[in-house]
Amino acid sequence: MEKNTEFNSKRFFIILIVICVLFVIVVVNALSYLPQNNDNESASMIQQGENINRPAQKQEEVVKEESAKSNDAEQNKNVKIKDEKNIDTDLELIEIDTPEGALPDIKTKEDTKTEMTPEEKAERILKNANDLRTSKQYLKALDEYQKVPAETTDKKLVASSYEGISSLYAINKRYGTALTYAIKAYNIDPSSTRELMLARLYYKTGDIQKATQRINNILRRDFSDDRW
Repeated sequence: MEKNTEFNSKRFFIILIVICVLFVIVVVNALSYLPQNNDNESASMIQQGENINRPAQKQEEVVKEESAKSNDAEQNKNVKIKDEKNIDTDLELIEIDTPEGALPDIKTKEDTKTEMTPEEKAERILKNANDLRTSKQYLKALDEYQKVPAETTDKKLVASSYEGISSLYAINKRYGTALTYAIKAYNIDPSSTRELMLARLYYKTGDIQKATQRINNILRRDFSDDRW
């Protein structure tokens, strides 16, 4: 009887220990499970928050994009209007009243150049030569003076070109050549100025008699009609 009682006590004690161990295991498992659930819940909440914010961010980006497109369209519209105004202005500047079916007669620089008469072209060359002589570009001036006789038969223009050539040679103290061109100028278109030029060149070349004769011619011609 005592043995049975001792056996039962041991068995009860073992069962109690097993129950305690199982209880401890359950408690430990429960404690380890609770933080995991909390972490999962936190992660889930964060993900939900991100999902909530994403549409708002996307919508904000769309609004910015549409605003930029609107600004570009407005700028392009302003540029187009400005260009159209410029085009209208240009068209107004070149409007020409012409009969129906007729084209305006537009003259180019080449047409204007070919329409110049030989005398007009010679006058232009002569003026250019005189300007070059004034600016002391003697070689270029000489080249221009020599072109005039080839351009026109006008006596006054040809005589002026020879007179210009004579003056260039005189400036360079080549009095013999200067005298030759001065005689040509005087023979084509005589004048007191050109005869005085001859007198000076005759004097420079040492022909005093001819120089004196030219001076006397000027005096007789220019002063013979004086009444005082």
